[in-house]
Amino acid sequence: MLGGLQAAQGVNVALTRTFKETITRRARRDPRFREALLTEAVDAYLGGDAAEGKAILRDLVNSTIGFEGLAAEIGTPSKSLHRMLSPRGNPSTDNFFRIIGALQRRNRVRLRVTAATAARNVTRGFSRGSKGRAQASGRAAASTWRTPRNSFSQPRKRRIP
Repeated sequence: MLGGLQAAQGVNVALTRTFKETITRRARRDPRFREALLTEAVDAYLGGDAAEGKAILRDLVNSTIGFEGLAAEIGTPSKSLHRMLSPRGNPSTDNFFRIIGALQRRNRVRLRVTAATAARNVTRGFSRGSKGRAQASGRAAASTWRTPRNSFSQPRKRRIP
């Protein structure tokens, strides 16, 4: 509404960059940001949010190597890669790790998995959850992907079934 009012009065409204443009520009100039994007993408997959992981990977590929460059590096057609990383895509495990491997090489990053068990109010045995499923009492697992230099994500805590 305000933009229409300003346009009607002859005032030029400054256009802002879109979120994707901002991510792309920062990823192109900041290697630590690229590292953080890759870490977050894999962490999202580990946390069960494949849609978020694919969206981050798609942005990372677009802002760094490009789908054509990725296709040449891993030997998969770019159209297939677009489908794999689309919101409804479902890359195989082999393709997923080839994409991750290529992005690690391209960004000179090596990811490793670190798992930790956090205990709070630990009671022995199992209790019944609210839906009648057995669940471990008081035990939570946290995992994160870490780079040799630094960690960019907080551990995601999940209940161990």
